[in-house]
Amino acid sequence: MTAGHPVAVTDLPTLKILGTRVHGPTLEQALDIIEEWIHQKDQTTRVVVATGFHGLWVAHEDPGFREVLNQADLFCPDGIAPVWLS
Repeated sequence: MTAGHPVAVTDLPTLKILGTRVHGPTLEQALDIIEEWIHQKDQTTRVVVATGFHGLWVAHEDPGFREVLNQADLFCPDGIAPVWLS
């Protein structure tokens, strides 16, 4: 974990791309968040999504898929296109 306090999803920059909520974690932040969830041992199921522009485009065209992505606890952009768009 990073020095200081643990990173929370609410600490991350968030924006909408084509109607889908995307978090902007660094790799270290994403790992810190997932590690914190593991240590919580609260039996909560977490959903982490990693997709690039193709997944965002499919979500743009398919409201059901967009809902799945938007309900994820953490959305990590995979690929440079979502990073550029953000």
